[in-house]
Amino acid sequence: MWTVVKEGHVILITAHIDDFIIACADRKGLDGFRTALLECFEGTYESEVHTYLGCELLRELEAGKTLLSQKHCAEDVLRTYE
Repeated sequence: MWTVVKEGHVILITAHIDDFIIACADRKGLDGFRTALLECFEGTYESEVHTYLGCELLRELEAGKTLLSQKHCAEDVLRTYE
């Protein structure tokens, strides 16, 4: 994970092999950083993230929360060992 500060806003960048997530509380800063990054490197923007590394991401925008869940993995384990 890396951090960058642009115009007073912290941008978080996480990577796993060839999958990256970029996050920032400032949407304008996030969009500008992503655009600049894609101008320098080959890549795609595939919209909002719903799953990453086997985790389901659940966002509660009004509450300012992001939740990670591996419920499906736990259910698979329970079914396997019932």
